[in-house]
Amino acid sequence: MRGFLHCYYKDIYGIRPVERELRNTVVWLSCGFDRPPSRDAVDRFLTDLEHVVNKGLGHLVEQAARRGLLDLTYCIDSTDVRAMPADQDASKCYDPTD
Repeated sequence: MRGFLHCYYKDIYGIRPVERELRNTVVWLSCGFDRPPSRDAVDRFLTDLEHVVNKGLGHLVEQAARRGLLDLTYCIDSTDVRAMPADQDASKCYDPTD
């Protein structure tokens, strides 16, 4: 998990980019690996993590609904939409909650 947190902290996403970053000797040693993980291992971990996260978040939503914490007046959207740096039309520091 440390390796993936390291990659996400550095804005490295996707199976191949994560696998490339984790091939760096300093990175895989500091993350506690015995050797760099293979692309298949990275893929399996991300697939398994997706299932665990979906199940966990689903459980949290069910619990919130049972306790009456959800109704039709609340909407949460935490989607992070990034513009390409070369896009001159993209406004910086856009706050979607404004």
